[in-house]
Amino acid sequence: MRAWNWQLSGFPPGWTQRFEVPWSACYFCESENWDISQAKPDDTINYNMSPQKIVDLAIEYNTKTIAYTYTEPTVFFEYMLETSKNAHTRGILNVYHSNGYINQEPLAELIPYLDGANVDLKAHSDEFYKEITSGTLYPVLETLKALKQNGVWLEIPNLVIPTIIDNITSGTTSIMSEFKNISPSIESFIARLGNQPPVIVPRIMAIIIPIKDDQVAYAEKVKDNLQNKGLRVIIDNRNESLNKRIREGTISKVPYVLIVGDKEAQASQVAVRKRTVGDQGSSDVEKFLSEVLREIKEKK
Repeated sequence: MRAWNWQLSGFPPGWTQRFEVPWSACYFCESENWDISQAKPDDTINYNMSPQKIVDLAIEYNTKTIAYTYTEPTVFFEYMLETSKNAHTRGILNVYHSNGYINQEPLAELIPYLDGANVDLKAHSDEFYKEITSGTLYPVLETLKALKQNGVWLEIPNLVIPTIIDNITSGTTSIMSEFKNISPSIESFIARLGNQPPVIVPRIMAIIIPIKDDQVAYAEKVKDNLQNKGLRVIIDNRNESLNKRIREGTISKVPYVLIVGDKEAQASQVAVRKRTVGDQGSSDVEKFLSEVLREIKEKK
């Protein structure tokens, strides 16, 4: 475990410093970090830490994100899930680096607590997955679709193995129909990349800042409302001053910072700060939502 500055493409500035949680073992036959992914627990240096302790350390090291990485995080799924839940209650984001090979039921359980994902698309053919990894391609595509459809910040690196996989365009046609199901824009985006690795980055539209812990429940309600309409939203409930959270939210280049206190909670409103304009005063949540959706539509 360590604190590290890991750039997940497009993630808000200031939120990329992460506290890493690796584990020995991976269920794919081949892995970039084979020396630890294929090791037995007895072969590595291990620490006995509860999920709460992991979050305590992330806060102690002043990191805003916990990353489940280096080896396949679904190997320690229950531990990751409990840590992620604890992290969200304390204003810490969760990201994971995965091979994407997971059943849909546990993935659905994890997604509400997952803020960003780096999912390796190791190849574009089922034959490669079967021969090299002893897995299959279809579950990985299903994972990508589920993450995208639920508003998780998604990055897709493409594996390059000289003489085996060294042309990104090879095989892409066969999975274009799958990417259409994720988002029509992704298909055209990948088609334009040529020989560049695909990176998919849905944008965070708003950061919700509860003034006190008493307003966290209302902040979660607002977040759910906005995300149900397709907006990517995060909550900043860190143990920092209100002014610092507003300032960092403003410089992060996220379009909106929404502040909620007792007054806003009682009136079903949010105090709106727009990056290009500044303080816009209080607004009904539904009114704010309709204005943002109209703004997005006009920019398309």
